[in-house]
Amino acid sequence: MESPVIKFMSLIYHRSWESGGESYRRLNSGLNYALSAAISTGMKFDRDDFDYITKYFGFYHWCGQDRHMSGERYYQTAIESGNISAAISFERAMKRKAFLYGIPKKRLYVYARFTWKSEQVKATSISEDGIYLIACSYHPREKHTDPNKVKKTYRLTPKDLIAETKYLKKLSAVYKYCKTGSTFINWVVRLCEASWPKEDRDATVRRITEMLF
Repeated sequence: MESPVIKFMSLIYHRSWESGGESYRRLNSGLNYALSAAISTGMKFDRDDFDYITKYFGFYHWCGQDRHMSGERYYQTAIESGNISAAISFERAMKRKAFLYGIPKKRLYVYARFTWKSEQVKATSISEDGIYLIACSYHPREKHTDPNKVKKTYRLTPKDLIAETKYLKKLSAVYKYCKTGSTFINWVVRLCEASWPKEDRDATVRRITEMLF
């Protein structure tokens, strides 16, 4: 039995030429808009819907190809609009796990910005086999320099992200103790804040947290 999403896409795919003659450009544009609308308006996706779409609606002719990362913009739309059923369906079609990170945990997607071990980074791609996500930090822009000059590149697996998220929970406990009046930890954090530049301070707080917890 076809899901509401597949029925919606089928209407566009099979009936786009009824008034105006054949036009693959119009068909492809219509399918793109239809899928984007289905995701952003919150239509519920069955787990196999994206797999069906990639196989039977000429998906790779209109999904916006970027090497092996075809269709990542729909995944981004699903996450940003909160349509988790669409995100799960996409992950299933691409045969990969979700890259969950942060407190609360959120799915990372290509072009997402987040903090990784005290550095601001941007996800730039996902490996072809779906095993890791590539994220880059960048040098501060200076006069007459390339604003996209990469400082560091990270290859992050779902396990890496889960492990760091567990650590972030420990780190949040440090600041929780501070707020509740733990004199010792509050003194340690204040000492770090007063003594080191931000990057070094954050690294020091991380080390203290690892020792205390």
